[in-house]
Amino acid sequence: MEDAQELEAGSLKALAARLQVSPSSVRRWRRGRVMPSIAHQQRLTCLFAAQ
Repeated sequence: MEDAQELEAGSLKALAARLQVSPSSVRRWRRGRVMPSIAHQQRLTCLFAAQ
């Protein structure tokens, strides 16, 4: 489990930089501990679509 998380740490940092949030925030979202609001999810979707 930890190994898989380490492997995606690079993409995690890139994702965090792209969204201008801390990598730990992205990590928490990935683990499902913090669910972004619906509005925030839509903003992320738009962001991904734009890039």
